[in-house]
Amino acid sequence: GAAASLDGSALPCCDGCGGPRFCDEACQTEHWERGDPVPHKFLCLALSMKTSGRSPTHEEGCKIIDQVGEILDDDSSSRVREAVLASVPTEMTPLFEQEHFYSR
Repeated sequence: GAAASLDGSALPCCDGCGGPRFCDEACQTEHWERGDPVPHKFLCLALSMKTSGRSPTHEEGCKIIDQVGEILDDDSSSRVREAVLASVPTEMTPLFEQEHFYSR
């Protein structure tokens, strides 16, 4: 079932990907902008593809690559790489496993 808050109500989740659950709207906004290790706004589209099982269109795939590139321009640590690999659609995983992708 859905995760519950202390008062027993369901915790809100992201409308875009159905992914992470948040304690409240302020927490969701914070995670969108400054999530740890990666702001959710950079992985939401990728997560929505992965959780739906739908393959990304060409345009969606390009957007995911651009968003991941923005993440890696700021931080290409192993923790960030793991977050990216856990979030991207399965068919895109080999691209993000290539070492040259991280030496942009």
